[in-house]
Amino acid sequence: MKHDAQYFFDKLSAIPEERWNSGSFQDVDYHTGFETRCVFGLLGVNTTDCRLEGEALEFARLFGEVSDDHLESFKFFRCPGYHLAVSINNNPYGFLGHSHGYDQETPRQRILAALTDIIAKEVPIAT
Repeated sequence: MKHDAQYFFDKLSAIPEERWNSGSFQDVDYHTGFETRCVFGLLGVNTTDCRLEGEALEFARLFGEVSDDHLESFKFFRCPGYHLAVSINNNPYGFLGHSHGYDQETPRQRILAALTDIIAKEVPIAT
């Protein structure tokens, strides 16, 4: 099933800020058991096999639509949308010296801002 950006916005905006992290699919505080995840961890990618499939792959493909100028510096990767989404999640300052344009304070805020931009450009999926 193909999901649009609104689906991911709704799903991810329902996840509280304190459950998000940057830099790790899954991070567990072994003293408290409290678990946080990056956006791809929240979408099912785990540290065991790191497979980009299902909803996580659909989500990554959305980031090919953010803007051509944002993607220019990511074209040398096999899945530029994945790397752009990771960069937005992990770092408000961009990647390899290239700004992605999302400088919000937290990973959740940055990802939701990027999804808002994608939604504004998205052509609805025919059902």
